[in-house]
Amino acid sequence: MVRDVLRRTVPLVLVVTAALAGCGDDPEPSAAPSTSVTTSAAAVESTTTTTAASTTTTTSAGLSDESRLGFEGIGPIKIGMTVAQAQAAVGKPIKVGEEYAAEGCAFAEVQGGPEELSFMVLRDKPTDPWKIFRADVHEGSPIATISGIRIGATEAQVAEAYSGKGGTYTVEPHPYTGPQGHYLSYDTDGMGGKLLIFETDGKKVTSFRAGEHGAVQAIEGCA
Repeated sequence: MVRDVLRRTVPLVLVVTAALAGCGDDPEPSAAPSTSVTTSAAAVESTTTTTAASTTTTTSAGLSDESRLGFEGIGPIKIGMTVAQAQAAVGKPIKVGEEYAAEGCAFAEVQGGPEELSFMVLRDKPTDPWKIFRADVHEGSPIATISGIRIGATEAQVAEAYSGKGGTYTVEPHPYTGPQGHYLSYDTDGMGGKLLIFETDGKKVTSFRAGEHGAVQAIEGCA
């Protein structure tokens, strides 16, 4: 099941982002096919410098609305941890949803943790421990990325934060709401490692997720 979910992805069609690179005041990106923007500098989401969130409701030790999502996870919860390890790290129970659990894929939430934050968990067999492969931030959450991008940010702001800063930044039509809506993707090395995807309505970010490349590319999650 882990292998199946990681394969259930769509190819990223790279499109030109040069018009947006490093310019937060530029118009939103075009979805016309062209080339990707790739640099060899260190990926920005590996850093730990953050800005303060506008909402500061503390929810659980080490994990709050002020926590920042990066390639490695969020707060004390890291990509690759088992659910048991994550529970111990955050000091709160983590509930695994039952909807697709029998198929070896599910989404989990920290009980008493930040709202509109969930984790994709996978396992090959019912006897295997659930393992965290990606983290999702949904509409209504104040959580931001390490670079300060949160729900409601403009496409230009996302481009300014990630284009030309290291790794590969691409824009493609959203598989359901395109060509107006977009997937804005930031890849650390283009080699199937970690990935960050922002979903937009064509103007602003409506959700975002980060983690293992294949899991993050899964359009419908466990469905």
